[in-house]
Amino acid sequence: MYDDDFDDDEWIDDGDDGESECLAWGATRDEAKAAEARANALENAVKDAIGEAAGLDLDGRRVTWSEVAATTGTDWQAVAEELGATEEHARRHEVVKRAGYRRLSWPRKGLEA
Repeated sequence: MYDDDFDDDEWIDDGDDGESECLAWGATRDEAKAAEARANALENAVKDAIGEAAGLDLDGRRVTWSEVAATTGTDWQAVAEELGATEEHARRHEVVKRAGYRRLSWPRKGLEA
């Protein structure tokens, strides 16, 4: 959904009431991204420490890095193509995999907290 999807009377001019919350939200998102980057770096350091071994033994507490079993499934698109299905066949069986939703967004370029 884009700004152009709303009529002018659907916008709320909140004055300063929502501004501090938006700034705090933006700062918190930035902090979360930084924390996620740090967690990823630490995870990679642990993986490097484990290397090809099964894991680390930290005084009886084990940290493992193991391969998860592969999963398999049917490539239904390939099956349909092999059987000669057309675009019309596909449209008749189209389903919604994920319903639409409202996404909260706020471009923060040039704004300071």
